[in-house]
Amino acid sequence: MELLAVIMALRSITRFTICEDCVIVHSDSAYVVNAINEGWLQKWIRNGWKTKDGKPVKNQKLWSELLAIMNVYADMEVSVKLVKVKGHSDCKLNSYVDKLAVKETEILKSKQLED
Repeated sequence: MELLAVIMALRSITRFTICEDCVIVHSDSAYVVNAINEGWLQKWIRNGWKTKDGKPVKNQKLWSELLAIMNVYADMEVSVKLVKVKGHSDCKLNSYVDKLAVKETEILKSKQLED
């Protein structure tokens, strides 16, 4: 879910005119942040979408989509930076987004029960 959240955030921004040379995305997912900031994603690609343990990278389609979106930003000369925030802490915006996610999950579950 955290990976999809970053993709959706970056997709929504590209719908508007970007006036800055950098977009900063805050995420409580160390996995997503480190995959970008520590170069894991590039290593996975070089290794044929395998982890350092030789296992297939999970969510390859989503990672490829994120990479494509980041390339769009790069073509616009806009860098994308990911910043790790502590989840379930007193980070006001993180708490707000977490509440939204829980609410939307409940809505989706109730719709599935209706079907």
